[in-house]
Amino acid sequence: ISKGICTREIIEGRQCNLIKGKVSLYNNGGFIQMATALSTNPAESLTVDATKFSGVELDVFYKGEEDEEKFNVHLRNSACLRQFSSYRGTFSVKKDDEWQIVK
Repeated sequence: ISKGICTREIIEGRQCNLIKGKVSLYNNGGFIQMATALSTNPAESLTVDATKFSGVELDVFYKGEEDEEKFNVHLRNSACLRQFSSYRGTFSVKKDDEWQIVK
C-alpha cells in the first residue's frame, strides 16, 4: 500500500506544495498523488483563464532516493467530461539541491 502526504512548506526559500511518501509496488500499486486548484484567488474564481498561455511550466524540487525520477502531471478543464479524462504529461528530474524548471 502506498502512503503519501501533501503539505504547504518552505523549501530553499520558496513556499510550495510538498508531496512525500512511500510508494509500494505490491498488488499492482505504484503511485501517490495530490490534487490542487491552480487559481491564485479561489475567493474570486476556482478556474484559470489559460487562453493566453502556450504551455505549462513547473518549478520542481526533487530530493528522493533515486538519482533520477519520472513524474506525471494531469490537468483538467471543463472539456474533460469523463471521470478520468485529463491532459497528461510525463517528465523526468534529476536529484538535486536546487529548484528545476520543467516545461
